[in-house]
Amino acid sequence: MRPALICLLIISPATVGISKGGNKQHVVQANQPRSDAFGDPLPEGVFYRLGTVRMRHQHTQALIFSADGSQLLSQGATPDLRVWDVATGRIVRQFAAPKECRQLIASPDDRYLACVSHHHHVVLVDKATGEEMVQWHHPTGWLALTFSKDGLELVGLASGELVVKWDVAERKETARVHLDLTKLKGKNFDGHWSLSAGGVTVAFKPHVANGEPVLPWHFWYTATGKQAQPPLDTKASPSQAHWSPDGRTIAVITSDSALEVWDTVAGKRLTLEASGPFAEGTPAKFAAQRAAFHPSGTLLAVANNGMVAIWNMDTGKQLWKKKFAFAADVLAFSRDGKTLAVGRWGVISLIETATGDRVGFSRRDPGTWSLAGWERSASFFRDGQSFAVYDQAGLSQLETATGKRLRAYYSEKSGGFYYGGLCGNGRLFACVGHDEHGAGQIFMFEAATGKELWRRPKHPSAIHISADGKKVAVLSWNEDEFTLLDATTGREIKKLPPPSYRHDGNTLVAVSDDLCLAASARSWRNIELWELATGKMLRSMECPSHWTNGSLYFVPGNEFIVGAPDRYYIERETKGVWARVWDVGTGRILQSFDEPILKMSADGRWLALQGEKGIAVRHLQTGRLVGTLDGLLPYGGSRPLEFSPDGSLLAVRKASGHEVGLWDTFTGRRVCRWVDPLSSFDGAAFAPNGCTMVLSVRTGGSMLVCDVTGRATAPGKLPSQDITPAELHGAWLELTSDDGPRSHRARWTLVAGGEHTVKMLQRALRPVEPLDRKNLAALIAGLDSESFKERQKSTLTLEQMALARPALENALKHNPSLEMQRRIDRILAKQDGLSWDVELRRAMRGVLLLEQIGTSTACKLLQSLASGATGSPLTQEAKAAIGRKEKEE
Repeated sequence: MRPALICLLIISPATVGISKGGNKQHVVQANQPRSDAFGDPLPEGVFYRLGTVRMRHQHTQALIFSADGSQLLSQGATPDLRVWDVATGRIVRQFAAPKECRQLIASPDDRYLACVSHHHHVVLVDKATGEEMVQWHHPTGWLALTFSKDGLELVGLASGELVVKWDVAERKETARVHLDLTKLKGKNFDGHWSLSAGGVTVAFKPHVANGEPVLPWHFWYTATGKQAQPPLDTKASPSQAHWSPDGRTIAVITSDSALEVWDTVAGKRLTLEASGPFAEGTPAKFAAQRAAFHPSGTLLAVANNGMVAIWNMDTGKQLWKKKFAFAADVLAFSRDGKTLAVGRWGVISLIETATGDRVGFSRRDPGTWSLAGWERSASFFRDGQSFAVYDQAGLSQLETATGKRLRAYYSEKSGGFYYGGLCGNGRLFACVGHDEHGAGQIFMFEAATGKELWRRPKHPSAIHISADGKKVAVLSWNEDEFTLLDATTGREIKKLPPPSYRHDGNTLVAVSDDLCLAASARSWRNIELWELATGKMLRSMECPSHWTNGSLYFVPGNEFIVGAPDRYYIERETKGVWARVWDVGTGRILQSFDEPILKMSADGRWLALQGEKGIAVRHLQTGRLVGTLDGLLPYGGSRPLEFSPDGSLLAVRKASGHEVGLWDTFTGRRVCRWVDPLSSFDGAAFAPNGCTMVLSVRTGGSMLVCDVTGRATAPGKLPSQDITPAELHGAWLELTSDDGPRSHRARWTLVAGGEHTVKMLQRALRPVEPLDRKNLAALIAGLDSESFKERQKSTLTLEQMALARPALENALKHNPSLEMQRRIDRILAKQDGLSWDVELRRAMRGVLLLEQIGTSTACKLLQSLASGATGSPLTQEAKAAIGRKEKEE
């Protein structure tokens, strides 16, 4: 059965897809069915998909094979259970998982599923239909759950040390057995509880409180509640316990990721041959993150650090080991033991038990297309012709037009990267990783060729490349220093003490893009501004007392510093300042926001905040409310992912994770959306020209390369169009329409009009004339007049003069009287509250049209508009557009 994908995009269809079979992309007509390399449908407006949606389930928590091994059921972070065809990887069916489903298991006869659900319920589910058949409740909840070996009984362990058994066919309770805990009288029963395979034995390892003696594992028979085999005297604190099918052997993964395997009857620890990533210093310390016994009990599968290996339990010898992109979350054998399922980061892979080779759909699976380091999206290179992702081949550069891998910044000599980023000027970028010996390293690459320029042994906390690409600043808490390096050679320029000196776990640090300044906030007591060249503290700026954790960063250009506490660490009802903007030159507070900051645009001009009525978009410097995104209610789970380069669009992920919408920041209306029920989007990245966007699925490893315009024939390729004067006029009027999709179509229609649109804009747009300097100076002086009537008249007049802002702000820098300062602050606040009228919004959109068209005539008009009055929003928008184009070039 084909997967039931509901893929919607409310813009006209794009015209690029992927050919069936293989990974080669090619241009197809818009009216042809569009699918990815595996034949699965693409949402409208998507050029191609990297990776696949097959055998993907976000944050995989459980994997269960069918009795014949042809199907695999998965449980993840989504509210559904998914059944996959092993051979093709296609989804067979989906059905709702019980609410808050934990400890999902299947009966030996493959007829039932059972799990611990919300409100302390054990739930029995018909596996064929997904129907919940019965629930059993216990007021203190359930610790463990398993089926008997014949599948006739379900055994549950309640947190009151009570074993309960149910007849599955009759769906009724058959026995209650209290464990005999007399030997543990007076002890704390907080610890790790588990049930052996078949539910014959209960095991318990108490947690140890400070100063108390270490207690061993204890065992009881579920049939009688009596003590079973002698206790196991092990000091390790367990986080997982996996039982062999015969209930005799237990594999324990401790809280420090060590594996211990015990024969519970003989009370003897079994020895496995450890090597490579599984060896932790000595053979006695065996590293592991997940484990699973083969149905025969003779083999043990273990995963650690992206490696999966199988051991023979009779000999203790390792049979094979295989490397995966990420550490495994789940290991599960098929009923016949021939296949091992590995779930990691939402990707489900199937491997042959005997050899470790991939089987079924996994043979064709492209693996995990992850992200550029810990970022949640791809990173575009400056020209937009390529972008970087982190996948199974390392950090790779992909061609935007086709998804073809141009180069991989990775070598077998390197142990791999654990984060990386295009944090340079587009010519260089840095990655942090480890070498073949596991030592921390900084790697610097030349972006155009993939050539490794240098590496340095270091375990940095942060890396900053200067905007000109000449210097690198490395912050290392371990070494308690800043190190300035030559970006091309890696040669050390100088070492500097870090701002705030000692890191206490709550110190935030931001570095300016020219590596001249640093700002630090220790436990948010205050923000200190430092000169990096000398280590001199320039000034200190006070923070609100309730702030905790959070973010601190310079706005590009180094004029402003933004500080914001982490909203997840503060009660929603907390009143007061949630974010602040400081002037770098003076330390003066420019803006204080009583709403949490969710996202800042790349150029630092726009902020997305969590307002009372939805996500609010504000101008950073003035705090002016630009628009409120319609329908995105506060704390509803919707999360801004990224602003477009010009700040006119904001990509927002809805709470379900399956939908990303583009919202017009001026009108607050959604202009288009992408929906994919089998993906959970977690990142978005716009190409520098804003025409193409990459949507990333962080746990699941696929990416969608999308058309923002609704008109492109290939990523970034917008065909020109002859437009009549009447069509131009109609589209110009619709630019500010409250109908989001209509205004979006009008915008890109005008861009496609090229020179026809520029000629219209030459008639429609003019540079804003500046105010009369003498009159403006007189009005500002009147704010400090001895006459109250004069002061009031000047105040009321200036409140209506938006172009007076630069002069008013300049007056504040010259230590005015308290009266003048109060009036200027009030005037600026009044101006910030004034909304932009429709004509101004349309004119500002006209500037964005000129930026997108980009011809010499369009750029000349932009220069003309940028020469207008300094305080005009239109002038500022034109200057920002010119700056973005210069940076792109």
